[in-house]
Amino acid sequence: MPPQPQQALQAQQAQQAQLVLQTQQHDLFWQLLEAAGSAAAAAAGLTPDLSASFMTLMDVLPAEMRAAREARLQTLLAQGMYTAAAQTMTTALALRVGPPPAGAP
Repeated sequence: MPPQPQQALQAQQAQQAQLVLQTQQHDLFWQLLEAAGSAAAAAAGLTPDLSASFMTLMDVLPAEMRAAREARLQTLLAQGMYTAAAQTMTTALALRVGPPPAGAP
């Protein structure tokens, strides 16, 4: 007996939810935000604000530059090297837009 329309819809929604979860697990922004929620990352300067600012920069980079930076940051995050990740992002932002004003946090 073929699946009922409601069952087919539920199966499709479950597959879509699984795909979103898999994408999020590999998405750099998701990884940065997840890491920023930890005390160790926050102490290292890896914050949601820094993550969002950095991803805004990433949005305008050519694909090959973006891929290289994503791979680098994903490696640092996987190793728990939050200070290095935060410094990498801060440096990239400073090179692109200049240093923050004096007295800025």
